[in-house]
Amino acid sequence: MFWIGDNVYSDALDPDIIREEMRRQRDIPALQPILHNVSHLAIWDDHDFGLNNHNRTNPIKHEALEVFREYWANPSYGLPDVKGIFFKYTWGKVDFFFLDGRWYRDPDADSDTPDKTMLGAEQFEWLKAELEASDAVFKVLVSGSGWSTSKGEGGDSWAAFLHERNRLFDFIRDSEITGIVMLSGDTHIGELNVIPWSEKGGYDLYDMVSSPLAQVIHDGWLERRPERRIWPVYFQGSNFGLVEFFMGDDPRLVFQLIDIHGRRVRGPFKVHASELVNGVTSWPSKVTNLPRQRQEHYNAGEGYYEIPVED
Repeated sequence: MFWIGDNVYSDALDPDIIREEMRRQRDIPALQPILHNVSHLAIWDDHDFGLNNHNRTNPIKHEALEVFREYWANPSYGLPDVKGIFFKYTWGKVDFFFLDGRWYRDPDADSDTPDKTMLGAEQFEWLKAELEASDAVFKVLVSGSGWSTSKGEGGDSWAAFLHERNRLFDFIRDSEITGIVMLSGDTHIGELNVIPWSEKGGYDLYDMVSSPLAQVIHDGWLERRPERRIWPVYFQGSNFGLVEFFMGDDPRLVFQLIDIHGRRVRGPFKVHASELVNGVTSWPSKVTNLPRQRQEHYNAGEGYYEIPVED
């Protein structure tokens, strides 16, 4: 099980409060079966790192890291001489790259210049080297912040760090690294978005978003428009994402959203490894009807959400 940040909402500059919130979460009776019977890997986002939208200026980030390490037995934390919670995890023919989007993060509101960073130089170089060295069929980038432009300039996502994000995507294309897909959280809805890097000579990069497992749904998505949506957002209740990998002659990934009753509420979305190579455009055949209509409205100068919310 992957916890992709905001695992608790401590929102504090006191490590004892963060610690207490994590302890309280571990005592929830309904969580005991999954805590005891499933393996867990975790990264943080703003609410379990410090305050809302917090960044490298967090005055207690060293103490917050100590608390996080007490509660999450990740295989590693950063590098010997580079602080943070980032690490790599391999499962069969899949490599997962868990990223730290808070420790080195410049303030979201800073101008998005080429020097602005979410990952920091050392983590960025670590990620590039690990991607180049990976021979996994699928390479999954795991980020607490959403990868699309959905939140807009200055928003608490990769949309505020497009120079750095696009530099990473260009590196993936230019180095001919195949099999990249992405996971993120944060938005309090279930989403499936795509950054159509096939238009830039690469391939389409899918951002699979599941949140929240137990927090309240947020309606801020009505003000957002990512590069492309594949599904209508799921905003009707708590959900989790299920990602399955199938190996064979043409390996594939399957992503679904599951609600609190165990019902599939979005999906299944399928993408094959053969579609995650330079020169392949895959997203038009996968987009569902409502997002397609909304994109057409937007391209014609209409409002993106001027047609009904649900399909």
